[in-house]
Amino acid sequence: MSILFSAAACRSTDGVSGTSLNSSGKTYEIYLTFDDGPWHGTDDVLRNLKGEGDVPATFFLCGYVFNDEQGGGNVSARRGYLREMLGGGHLIANHSYSHKYNYDDPSWMLADFAANEGAIQAQLDAEYPHEFACFARLPGRRAWDVDGIHVEDDGDTDPTVSLLTGREYNVYGWDAEWEQKKEWKGCTLAATGTLKQTPEGMAEETLKALRKGDTKKPGKAVVLSHDVLFRESQGMGDKLGAYIRALREQAAANNETVTFRTLRDY
Repeated sequence: MSILFSAAACRSTDGVSGTSLNSSGKTYEIYLTFDDGPWHGTDDVLRNLKGEGDVPATFFLCGYVFNDEQGGGNVSARRGYLREMLGGGHLIANHSYSHKYNYDDPSWMLADFAANEGAIQAQLDAEYPHEFACFARLPGRRAWDVDGIHVEDDGDTDPTVSLLTGREYNVYGWDAEWEQKKEWKGCTLAATGTLKQTPEGMAEETLKALRKGDTKKPGKAVVLSHDVLFRESQGMGDKLGAYIRALREQAAANNETVTFRTLRDY
């Protein structure tokens, strides 16, 4: 079954809605999103989400990682991650096939997103009809176009966004980012592969944005991070679980509720 640019799928609203933690005080919705996978650390992300009570998340995936030459092999394991994502109530979304920033050629960018649909669907063996075609995030950009929210990023992405929305996509940026540290190496500022904020600090940052109304939708926070930053092999595997627990604890201390949802509920 092909799901390329499926308008019917885009209108679907069912799916896992998240885990409610208490019923008193103000309720906030957290949308955990992870970019550039499935990659090193995806298994650790999935393990943490499951361990914290089957917390749902949205994974913006790139198809090139299923190419043995470009993705460095291990295709079988990555195909297994896809099945685990869908089986766990997570949402698979589109982050382009190549992750290239070719915004001077919007038609090329649209074709790259279409190629990604085909690549991901091929890995699923056409067994899982779902809303993959509805949800997109531009590589390297924070542009939005969903539910009347329209945000350009440096002005160069708008033609690409327009083409995507013409194909029934919702385009998502983010409200808060769990970033990686960067260090100067000679004259170059290079990423270190380690998290910039502590789990507790990131929880505080997320809740502060929600309390101040500094998010695109009141009471809803889309949080961006990357699978590769949560590798157990790098001593980072437990950071995501600690962040989820910190969100729960800090919210409860202020008589608030946090729920975790996928972008199908945004």
